[in-house]
Amino acid sequence: MSLKVHPDPQHPAGGHGFLEVPGGSLPNGPVSVAVQDAYSGRWLHPAEGTEDGENWRPQRHAFGPFQVHRQEHGDRILIGPEIVNRIGEYTPLRIELNDHAHDVTWPDTMLPAAPRAEPGRLSATARPVAIAAPVAPVAPVVPPVRPDIPKPQPEMETAEPPASRRWLLILLLVLAVAAVAAFFWFNRDGGGSGTTATGDPDLCSAERVLSLDGYTPRIAAVRDCGRSALPETALRVVEDAAAANNSEALLLFGTLYDDKHLDARIENLVGLTFSDNPARAAEYYARAARAGSQEAADRLATVCNDLAGSKLTLDASAFDDFCN
Repeated sequence: MSLKVHPDPQHPAGGHGFLEVPGGSLPNGPVSVAVQDAYSGRWLHPAEGTEDGENWRPQRHAFGPFQVHRQEHGDRILIGPEIVNRIGEYTPLRIELNDHAHDVTWPDTMLPAAPRAEPGRLSATARPVAIAAPVAPVAPVVPPVRPDIPKPQPEMETAEPPASRRWLLILLLVLAVAAVAAFFWFNRDGGGSGTTATGDPDLCSAERVLSLDGYTPRIAAVRDCGRSALPETALRVVEDAAAANNSEALLLFGTLYDDKHLDARIENLVGLTFSDNPARAAEYYARAARAGSQEAADRLATVCNDLAGSKLTLDASAFDDFCN
């Protein structure tokens, strides 16, 4: 059986992924995962309590046990930072699932999670402040008393607004124009039926959206809600429909992985978007085309042209699977 390594789309910041093998290849119980460097023969160990470079050791170590997730495309094992963060791209590996070994090359799509900031690293040092010596008070100078002389009355002049007020008016006008432009930018048509960036929070909850019957009213509600809808709600709607082989949901999944196309309301307003991945885009476009989407078939042809010139292992595999 063959093994494939994929990033977890629910963790776009990196550090998570899943191992996928053909369906029925793994037992029903939990599975252990052992990772060996194919060149050095050393095994990956947990990062806790080790210095950099000491995570690879001669002794075999197995991570887990991990739960097996049965999916449409095969059996999956979710892995986290304890494995993903310790392996560099293009590293040749031997990965053992229980007693079954698989030779793979770690793909460049598996990104490590960003390191967390550690508190207590910054300190402030007070600077000495020079104190000025006291100044002896000076007696006020009293001008000599003069006889009252009537002051001439100034001539009345036409008042003009000061320069600072004119600049303030110009600035307010510029800000008003910018606000109008931003409103139309964020609310431009992205495929949804709504015209606003946010909707009623009570009507945009996951429970209310998922209570609607079918993919079309659910995704329309998500688009209408805009920023009031959570990305997790949108992902649930698209995943459920894609699992049922809905061509529109599969086309949207391909769009999220394709930087040549943009669903503005879903990606900009709702916030559901993935990094560019032509191999995954080709997979979903191919499924959508088989489900009857002509638009997906046209996009698949464009993605296949890009995959044909790629030297990456995952791209070449996707080209063989979905473009021939």
